[in-house]
Amino acid sequence: INEICEYAIDSDLELSKKSILAIGKIALNIPQIAGLATEKLLQFLEMEQIQYVIAKTLVTMKDILRKYPEEMVNVIPRLLDCINYVDDADGITSILWMIGEHGQNLQTSPYVIEDFVNYWDEQEYEIKIQLLSSSMKLFFKRPLEMKVILGKLFDVALNDLSNPDVHDRALFYYRMLSNKVSLAETVTSHHASSEVIMDTAENAEIMDQLYEEFNTLSVIYQEPSEFFLKLDFNEEDIIPQEQELAPATPNPSNNHIERAPNMIGLTVEDGEAIMSNVTELELVSDPNLTPKNFQKMWGELDTNKNSTVLKGTLNYNTEGDTFKKELRRRSIKTTASGAVKNVLKYYLYCQESETGNYLLVEIRIDVNSYQYVARCKCQDNVILQEFKLYFADLLDEIPFNNE
Repeated sequence: INEICEYAIDSDLELSKKSILAIGKIALNIPQIAGLATEKLLQFLEMEQIQYVIAKTLVTMKDILRKYPEEMVNVIPRLLDCINYVDDADGITSILWMIGEHGQNLQTSPYVIEDFVNYWDEQEYEIKIQLLSSSMKLFFKRPLEMKVILGKLFDVALNDLSNPDVHDRALFYYRMLSNKVSLAETVTSHHASSEVIMDTAENAEIMDQLYEEFNTLSVIYQEPSEFFLKLDFNEEDIIPQEQELAPATPNPSNNHIERAPNMIGLTVEDGEAIMSNVTELELVSDPNLTPKNFQKMWGELDTNKNSTVLKGTLNYNTEGDTFKKELRRRSIKTTASGAVKNVLKYYLYCQESETGNYLLVEIRIDVNSYQYVARCKCQDNVILQEFKLYFADLLDEIPFNNE
């Protein structure tokens, strides 16, 4: 710890930040060191002229206090001094978090919150979110002092249209308090597990990839998508069909997807009235897209922004038409197909008639279990989500026959 502290005040910005974080990681993994680590970090808070050291120290201290809340006794005397000269958003949010969690031990904590509320318009997004959370927690610990302050906070936050997340968070807290105060206290004052999971050197790269794919199946599998789903378009895996790309022609078709409106905030009667007038999104009955253009479009569409993934199990049945013909009957054409070991791969496409946008699909089917993973891509995300629902129902409906 003493050696690392020497690097923490180094003139190299990155070296200094990593050294401070290293002190925190050691404390989180070795409980006997927590007191010493806190003592050393408190010394860094005296370096008023070095903002990045103070900010990173406060962030690290917040993680330590999550696991060792008893160390807050040593932090309180220095906390108020930091507020006067910290201007980094991460540092300020860390202070607000400490006030929300341990404000009952800090006599002036409600008035610190009030100062931030008075200058609401000048605060950054992260500070506003943390201010709402900390104010709710402190309200149940210091209700008499926080009642007026919380009311003032709701007034400015609910009228703040600069960021929908801030407005919605404030509205959520306000409605929760209006409905049942005891429930609001249970929700906001809930203490999560004191164990803090820190990424170590060997899995840091994987964690970075998981953060990039946060809203995908990667989080469930706890590994990057490249480990469980290969989505690259390989020319050697396909059987090309020579076709020329044709402009979209809005031909009528019996294959359609119902475009459902936004139902948020509507009553059942409102929803039924709207659904009675719902419009239909039609597919071009005979779309044309060459394998070369398919491959080009597939590569150009962003995997994170313009794609979605489906998983399920097909209904195997050797009777009836083949899988390709069943799809073709519904205006979904196969541009290429092939087999790699026990996995069948199909590259499919269809075309929405109103906008001319192509919907591209790569589906991989396990020949033993008939489980599939399908990735769909489209430039228009609204059409993409509607097609996802349609295609999922379609795969549940048609029999799978690859003979």
